[in-house]
Amino acid sequence: MSRIGHWLVHQSVTHLLRIACVAALLALSLMAYSVISLKPLPVVFAMSVGHGIGIFAFLCYLLAVILDTRRSTPRPSAAPSPPAERAKAAKDSSPPEDPAEDEGEDDEGEDDEGEDDESAEDDENAEDAPERA
Repeated sequence: MSRIGHWLVHQSVTHLLRIACVAALLALSLMAYSVISLKPLPVVFAMSVGHGIGIFAFLCYLLAVILDTRRSTPRPSAAPSPPAERAKAAKDSSPPEDPAEDEGEDDEGEDDEGEDDESAEDDENAEDAPERA
């Protein structure tokens, strides 16, 4: 690994982020100047050197993210409970149902027009379909 690569890997994440921000601002300023000046030389300079600095900034940021991810301590994840325990917990938390209550109740809120709506939709679909002879 080269000296610069070795130096970058052993830097702190905060330091790498600062380098990435400064490099990105420098590249952005080069590109903005090339748009403002409208001369060919600054445009060529921004498209070559400015993009190179921008790529360097992105790589510093990517390295900081990778290093931060690898250096952080792994958090213990909660293991999913077995299905039998989940079913038992769900059964304990729900109120018991009384089947006698369902027999005496009438569905007053619902009317029988729902069936007519379905048959009307079937009739409309049949009309839209091309007829075969």
